[in-house]
Amino acid sequence: MKNLIVLLFISITVLAQNNSIVLDEKFNDWVDVSTYIEDPVDNLNQGVDFKKLWITNDDNYLYLRIDFYNEILIQEDTSTVILINTDNDNLTGSQEYNSGAEIKYYFGKRFGYFYHNNDSTQIYQDDIQLISAPTVSSTTFEICFSLSSEVNSLQIFSSDEIEIKFVNYLSDLDEIPDGNNLLSYTIQNNVGYIYPEYQINKDNLSFIRLLTYNVHRDDIFKEENYESYKRIFNVIKPDIIVFQEIYDHSSEDVVSLIEQFWPSRGGKIWYHAKINPVDTNPYNKVDVLVLSRYPIIESYRIQGFLYQQLGIDKSNSAHLIDIPNSDKNLLLVNAHTSCCQNNFYRDLELQEIMAFIKDAKTPGGEIDLETNSPIIIAGDMNLVGYSYQQDILIDGNLIDNNSYGPDFKPDWDETSFADAKPYSTGFPGVITWYNESEFYGPGRLDYIIYSDYTLNLENSYSLFTKTLSELTLQSFDIKYDDAMKASDHLPVVADFSLKGIVGIDENFDNIPKSFELYQNYPNPFNPSTYIKYQLPEESFVRINIYNLLGQKIKTLINSNKKAGRYNTVWYGKDENGNNVSSGIYIYRIITDKNVISKKMTLLK
Repeated sequence: MKNLIVLLFISITVLAQNNSIVLDEKFNDWVDVSTYIEDPVDNLNQGVDFKKLWITNDDNYLYLRIDFYNEILIQEDTSTVILINTDNDNLTGSQEYNSGAEIKYYFGKRFGYFYHNNDSTQIYQDDIQLISAPTVSSTTFEICFSLSSEVNSLQIFSSDEIEIKFVNYLSDLDEIPDGNNLLSYTIQNNVGYIYPEYQINKDNLSFIRLLTYNVHRDDIFKEENYESYKRIFNVIKPDIIVFQEIYDHSSEDVVSLIEQFWPSRGGKIWYHAKINPVDTNPYNKVDVLVLSRYPIIESYRIQGFLYQQLGIDKSNSAHLIDIPNSDKNLLLVNAHTSCCQNNFYRDLELQEIMAFIKDAKTPGGEIDLETNSPIIIAGDMNLVGYSYQQDILIDGNLIDNNSYGPDFKPDWDETSFADAKPYSTGFPGVITWYNESEFYGPGRLDYIIYSDYTLNLENSYSLFTKTLSELTLQSFDIKYDDAMKASDHLPVVADFSLKGIVGIDENFDNIPKSFELYQNYPNPFNPSTYIKYQLPEESFVRINIYNLLGQKIKTLINSNKKAGRYNTVWYGKDENGNNVSSGIYIYRIITDKNVISKKMTLLK
């Protein structure tokens, strides 16, 4: 019998730790989770070989981390099965391993069963709100189940006492825990949760807000989706839009539509670009295009692959954009690489993108990019295959060195690019694709990769309206199902500032002549409000939030600022990240020469 950590009997009972887990491919948030089991290497001839299993929960989700000795694609080529006894009754459910499992789920087959009394119901990932990460292959996966999920109107987790077991059903059987052992776990209640912070509104007007959006085969033009898209664009208000899957419409058509959703004001216009297909056949279609509030200087084709039977040109595009507050242009790549099991073509397309960037940084190529120009790669990358494809995109690790030259570090300081990893609104993880009717579970298909030597990532998120609170939906005038109704891809957002140019409002050309603290907007507010101020000269600035008792709640700004106009935002949280109660609060600005206070009202 193999050794077990924590348990050497048939059942171990452990209490949950108050841990905040985020499904973001980082895994460092599991360091303090003490509930785990280890399994020695079995040197299996086939299938998976379990290594270690962790478990914890918060108020909303049950979290598992499962490590393997071998790298697998958990939704594709694995026979991994999870058994969960959710009602603390060994006589109910599927009778296996001296226990009764209400849930039996086959990850590789992407379905399972819910057992109740003498009946079984076939279930899919969305039925039990099961999400696993990463979407690419890995030796480590994070998995969550919603503790409130139901099947046939029956609460799945009907008891706080549960039992869990992972099994490999190939010929060389592996289990964790071994034998008839199961990991018993007590779900802890009222432990709270702390999910990653994001800012739906743009925090500062000088930030460049980029939106990448796969709109699913021109669905943005369908009349039944009009109101959902209109609400989405009025919430996000992007400066640059990177579209995928617009096959049957021109960039002019898209500009006209966006103007209907969200009319331009203040003399702003949309610059736009869509490359032409290589094949002049009218049935051959390119699906990537860019809209920008800033001038598009030049556009380039990045070699893709022609699916003649579908009439689709998979070429990607690159664009030089004249961004404000910089003497250098932004190089923006719009990518929509081959989907699904087409790993071979996706490998080639990713290498073409990185070869283009390497060429752009090398004098004498198709494009001579000025040193230290900001670079962003955004789009639907369809990374559902092997993890080395992330390495191509981020680290410049090229597979075919004969065709594409040696590997290279793509950023200007000879390091890797950075991965924005936009957190999903209202959910502890990174999800950019979600479709309840699909066989595959939610995942991360859309990426924003950038040169962090030249750009600061100030904020990022994917707009997952399904998980937003009712108060947040109301405050932003958006509906619960808008993101899912509009497309199977979520809108993915990132706010950037240029290194060395942070926080100055670009809409003001002149240095202010006087000091001013403006009334917050909106007021009353929920969940966030903007606070705007202006400085006629450089000064140290501190902005604090106080309650009516004079107790300091939060420090928003505590740094030196140059002359200019600024925006900051308060999210109704204290210094520890806890939500504060409804009421009247004081915001006060203190500079080298001035102190001003104003009142604001938080309503919940």
